[in-house]
Amino acid sequence: MRFFYGWWLVGFAWILYGFGAAPGYYSWSFFSPEIIDELDLTRAQTGAVFGLFTFMFNSIAPVTGLAIARWGTRRVMVVGNLFTAPGCWLLSGAGSLWECLVYFGILVGAGIGLSTIVPCQALATSWFTKYRARAVAAVLTAGEWLGSWSPGLTGSWCRSTPGERAGKSSPSCPWPARPPISSAVA
Repeated sequence: MRFFYGWWLVGFAWILYGFGAAPGYYSWSFFSPEIIDELDLTRAQTGAVFGLFTFMFNSIAPVTGLAIARWGTRRVMVVGNLFTAPGCWLLSGAGSLWECLVYFGILVGAGIGLSTIVPCQALATSWFTKYRARAVAAVLTAGEWLGSWSPGLTGSWCRSTPGERAGKSSPSCPWPARPPISSAVA
């Protein structure tokens, strides 16, 4: 009897989805007060940045699906992570609204759309026929579970350092580790 790797891949997809979607999606509101203070932005402007981010990761989904069909999940996830990691790093040095729009709204939004939302679900569906819905549901729980505590976990360290920029550019940020992990696992 052959060993079935599907549930192991669901576990890795859970980690990639959780540490991919949760910090970017859930931590923006956590860091918004510091961003507003440091960059002298309004709440509407920070909302516009998050709105562009959300638009980007949703609108790139059809392109992601076509890319997965053409080149495979692993390559698409790596490319998405290669968008997200520099976007987070560049955001740590942002000094204006347009930089936040480009770095977080466009780069991180497109990167999460390419590396997390669709590919992790595709990874689960490609390995299962009998328990497909259960596998996808297991992957999707990562966003909520990690999203509910990721700002508090990383935020306590970031808030103890001077300003929000220290946390986003630090080695503790999970983005730099994601391209090699997704290329090895997916």
